[in-house]
Amino acid sequence: MDEVVCLWGYPEEELPSKEECVRVVFGKKPFIDSAHTVYYDGLTCDLSAFAKICEEHVFQAFSYRIHPGLSDFEKASASEWCKKCLAIEWQVQLMASRFQDFGLKAYENFFKGANLSKDKSSFHRMKGLLKDVPAFICGAGPSLEEHVEHLKRTEGKGLIFAGGAALGYLAEKGVPVHLGGGIDPDPSRERVLGENGFSSPFFYQNGFCHDVLEKIKAPLFRVPSNPEHPLRSWSEESETFDGGWTVSTFCFALALHFGCNPITLVGADLSYPIDGTMYADGGTKGKSCSEIEWNDRESGLLKTKKDWVLAAGWLEEKIKENPEVRFYTASVKGLTVEGAQKTSFAELEEKELVGLIDCAALTEKIRSLWTPAELETDRISAITKSVEHSLLHVEVLLSLFEKYYPEDPTGKGHFALNLVELEEETAHSLILEPNWEVWRFPFERKIPDSYARLVNQLLFFKDVLEKYRMYSCNPDL
Repeated sequence: MDEVVCLWGYPEEELPSKEECVRVVFGKKPFIDSAHTVYYDGLTCDLSAFAKICEEHVFQAFSYRIHPGLSDFEKASASEWCKKCLAIEWQVQLMASRFQDFGLKAYENFFKGANLSKDKSSFHRMKGLLKDVPAFICGAGPSLEEHVEHLKRTEGKGLIFAGGAALGYLAEKGVPVHLGGGIDPDPSRERVLGENGFSSPFFYQNGFCHDVLEKIKAPLFRVPSNPEHPLRSWSEESETFDGGWTVSTFCFALALHFGCNPITLVGADLSYPIDGTMYADGGTKGKSCSEIEWNDRESGLLKTKKDWVLAAGWLEEKIKENPEVRFYTASVKGLTVEGAQKTSFAELEEKELVGLIDCAALTEKIRSLWTPAELETDRISAITKSVEHSLLHVEVLLSLFEKYYPEDPTGKGHFALNLVELEEETAHSLILEPNWEVWRFPFERKIPDSYARLVNQLLFFKDVLEKYRMYSCNPDL
């Protein structure tokens, strides 16, 4: 059953009952009777208001209905806006899903990766380092299989970027990958590493799987994180780097940062046929995959994932932002990426790959910049201590509720002091606040009373902190 129903062009008398669902009405005037209203005038729509609604109803099922009595023009306009709203809903839901384990997987990777020898200062110096060098961004989609021989034939005519499952597949097929990338906190180790590991320069963001990093026989370059996860970006000061939604978009962003031109997507299908397999090696869906059917404007009905659809939109935005770069795609059967010209390798070789480049010298140039960073043991110690201190403050606050019940203790000086000290803790800003920003809405939907809400917030904090403390004491769990 859909818990949030979004209605476009419906008059008030045709709205479903508020007992049936949460109603979101797209209209030009406010609706009464407990319905959310998102204003539109045909040309614009208040998408920021819709994003706020999505945040308030995170982890609930949304559906979209367009009134059948609208004109064809109105239906077409409504359909376009609903697609934009759907993308916002998915963004909110996917961002929130990163905290379904309270961020423990990211903490584990940060904790266990702290002692690895890495470079975390050279990335900004690499901007434009590969100016006008052709780049191939390889994904592990089904079409990668048909491009293996083409990639081998273009050796010396462009740099091959790959990450995730594409790394292992290309290694198995004997295709050299010049630059690798990783962002997934829990990928398939076999798909990423293949049989012999990886030895070319490898770029990753905080939160990437520590098990894989430990096995890569290559210089590790840490790239600033996407800004949405405070714990991941904690040690990076104010730096951020938008790597998009998938490892393919991350490699694409790397190629832009390095100044590569042209940039060609290969096997980055971001989808697979209705009756086909997800990966080039015939593999099926992953353990956390939530597949959906999607009617692509050019390729027709496909199977895909929400983050892949968002990745296609992200690629389109980056292509618009970089008009000086020529973009191509050899993935003619996948999700449409507007702005990336569909092409064949024969056409690429005729138009773009006309000169030879020394791939080994270019990758060696990147290797030469590697500078080992100081180990992050001090930061690990700081966050571990802050978890302990925060837990003590939370336990004091809960004890005051117990002591003064049914009186509200929040006006007591002892309560206020402990609350202020809790909010000043590093663990509060890096762990508790990000989790609560996601989970408070499900709590608030069930608990309308403000007194009970605060007690449950503190109980939630206690539960989260105990999980982090348990992990810190037993990192092999």
